[in-house]
Formats: sequence, structure tokens, C-alpha cells
Amino acid sequence: MKSLLWLVPGLLISWIVGSGPAADLTQLQQLLITKACPACDLRQAVLAGAELAQANLAQANLQGANLRQVNLSGANLQGADLSQAILTQGRLHQVNLSQATLVQAQLTATGLNRSDLTGADLTGADLSQARLMAATLTGATLEQATLRQAELLQANLSRANLVDADLRGADLFRVQLLRSNLEGANLSGASLEGARLYRTNLDGANLTDADLSHSTLTQVDLAEAILCRTRLPSGDVSQRDCPPDNQPHE
Repeated sequence: MKSLLWLVPGLLISWIVGSGPAADLTQLQQLLITKACPACDLRQAVLAGAELAQANLAQANLQGANLRQVNLSGANLQGADLSQAILTQGRLHQVNLSQATLVQAQLTATGLNRSDLTGADLTGADLSQARLMAATLTGATLEQATLRQAELLQANLSRANLVDADLRGADLFRVQLLRSNLEGANLSGASLEGARLYRTNLDGANLTDADLSHSTLTQVDLAEAILCRTRLPSGDVSQRDCPPDNQPHE
């Protein structure tokens, strides 16, 4: 421990002392010094504000870890377990999170631009105001996830599970939604301008005030979706499912 304290007095002490009893302190020290700790046990570790760009944390256990405002840009977190981890306002741009577990993780206002979340499990995660521009979420599970006002411009959500997800006000400009499942999702006020949908399930999805202008819908059935003040690909606005009080007056 003397070498650790000598390297960065005070700062590393606070991370180690503040970490929960589940974290392996030797492995935590290894991470902070070398930025390499694959398959390490870092449960409940406190790494708020840590500079871990390009770190190797593949298969690491970070359940319940405090990673608020952490910089993990360019890091390898493939297969890592980040269940219930706090990643609020973190920088995770161009991160490998493929097959990672982020169940009920807190990712509010987190930057994930161009990150790879292929096959990741984000069930119940909070991604409100997160930035996911050009991110890859192919085959990801986002069931009951919150993505309110998230930025998903040009993201790939093909084959993603977004059942009952909250996408109110989200920016889905030119997003890919091929064979994705959005059953029961709330897309009120969302922008899907230029989006590409193919065999996308929108049964029960709420598209009130959503913008689908210039989007491509191939083999997509809107019969069971909720359309109210919804701008369709043709540019027409559908009032089909608006309550009587919200219907335009003639």
C-alpha cells in the first residue's frame, strides 16, 4: 500500500477507503495503477471521477459500483457486469460494452457516442438524456429502460428489445430499427425523422406527437399503435387515436 499512497497521495486513498466491503482492494489498486483489471471483483467499488480511459475491464464484476463522472472512453468492458452501477454523467465514448450486463444501471446524461453495446442487457436502466449517437445496440435488451430525451442519432437498434421502454422526447434521427420490438413503448414526442424500420413491432406503442417524417417503414403495421398528432412518413398528421377533446375542429 505504501507505493500506492506515494503515487497519488490522498486521491487513491479516498477511492480505496470509500469502496464497499465486496470490492477486492488489491485488484482495485491494480486497476488504478495499471488501468488493466480484466475479470476483477470490483463490486461496490467507488471510482467516481476516476480517469480510466482505455482501461481493460473485460468480464469485470462492477455490480453496484459508483462510477459517477468517470472517464472510461475507449475502455474494454466486454462482458462486464455493471448491474445497478452508477454511471451518471460519465464519459464512455467508443467503449466496448458488448454482451455487458447493465440491468438497472444509472446512465443519466452519460456519453456513449459510438460505443458498442451489441447484445448488452440494459433492462430497467436509466438512460435519460444519455448521448448514444452512432452507438451500436444490435440485439440489446432495453425492456422497461428509460431513454427520455436521449440522443440516439444514427444509432443501430436492430433486433433490440425495447418492450415498454420510455422514449419520450428521444431523438432517433436516422436510427436503424430492423426487426426491433417496441411493443408498448412510449415514443410520445420522439423524433424518428429519416429512421429505417423493417418488420418493427409497434403494437401498443404510443406515437403521440412523434415525428416519422421521411422515415422508411417496410412491413410495419401501425394498426395497434397509438397515433395522435403523429407526423407520418408522407408528411400527413394522423389524429386517429386522439381523444375527442383533442380532435381538430372543423
